[in-house]
Amino acid sequence: MTGSRTIKVLVCLVIAMTAGAFTLRMLETRPSPISITDLIALDRTTDYQTDVPLAARIWKNIVVHSTPPERADLAKRSHFVIDEDGATLVHATDLWKKQVAGNHVTSSSRGKNYNETSIGICLKGDFSKQPPNEKQFHALINLVRNLQQLCDIQAQNVYLYGPDLNNSQYSPGKAFPTKNFWSQLIRTR
Repeated sequence: MTGSRTIKVLVCLVIAMTAGAFTLRMLETRPSPISITDLIALDRTTDYQTDVPLAARIWKNIVVHSTPPERADLAKRSHFVIDEDGATLVHATDLWKKQVAGNHVTSSSRGKNYNETSIGICLKGDFSKQPPNEKQFHALINLVRNLQQLCDIQAQNVYLYGPDLNNSQYSPGKAFPTKNFWSQLIRTR
């Protein structure tokens, strides 16, 4: 008798736990997007302010590049530039401030025009032989995570230019810590 009672209690417990887990899963919601004001409070090193209203709905992707000396013009065609050193590492360009498309993806990859819907981030430096310094890499991670929240961009829509969109390029470079970068993105699904 005691054995059948124990089995009934265990079965009821499993059913209750399963129902509770299912209910919690159904009630799960995505985090609400964070505002520019919230980001400024969290990250005082980056100016996210725009001259026009933020067009968060148009930004669907983030593309990370690097700019070795021969591609110095890329910084002007991106939305954010991350320097190698200095008091302020991250700089928003006029493209971000005016909320206009960049010109940082040189070809239509996968049949898409990534310039129209992507926030371009340019890391200054050549990372073909050595990775970005710790401060620069940390600034990149913070910027990408904040932009993911601000514009509701999923991790699968964050790209490294060379390996993801243009196989003929090595941007941001062979020494870029790709696995570490991917592991630190915000994943909501």
